[in-house]
Parts: sequence; structure tokens; C-alpha cells
Amino acid sequence: VPDAIALRVIFRAMKMSASEDDESLRTREKMLCYYALKLISDVWPVSNANCPKDYIKNPKPNGYQSLHYTASLMIGRNEWPFEVQIRSEEMHRIAEYGVAAHWDYKLTNKSL
Repeated sequence: VPDAIALRVIFRAMKMSASEDDESLRTREKMLCYYALKLISDVWPVSNANCPKDYIKNPKPNGYQSLHYTASLMIGRNEWPFEVQIRSEEMHRIAEYGVAAHWDYKLTNKSL
């Protein structure tokens, strides 16, 4: 059953000071992804069907990074799958427009 309801959380952290380097900023953004996942999982418990997928710690070979979390929502008497994707703005840019972009491999490999 595909996800019926989805939410994508994309954010950009601001530099804490003018001297903060880009690597520190990216590390802080990754930590914020995990913090957002904790907040979301406190509200919506994980679905029994799917465990969270950590593509930040374990990026895909094409560079894709994101946290995927699937919960189940009860709406009336029906259970609906609810997926949340959490990533930084930079991760999103790579996912949408970089090597990890869905449209890119669809255009270059018609057999998919």
C-alpha cells in the first residue's frame, strides 16, 4: 500500500556566527534532522509495517540523503499510512536537481 498522506520537512540552519564554517553548519543541519524526527515520532508512533530509513547516516550511492519515517494515522476506523521525509535544504536540492534526482535517471535510463 503506497503512502496515502505524506509530509516533507525541509529546513535551512542559519550560521551561529560569521566564523562558523560550512562543515559545522552541515553537521548542525544533520543533527536538526534527527531532532525533528524525534519530535515527529513523539506525536506519531512508527508504523509496524515500516521502520525508519536513515539515508543521512547511510546515503544512497547517488548521494541521496534524507530521513524517512512512516507512521499510521487512524482516521475514523481506517488506518492510513503517513510518510514523513526530513532533510536540509542542501539535501533537498541534491534530491530534486542533482545526481539523486528522479527525473534525471528517468531521462537517462528508459528501462526503469
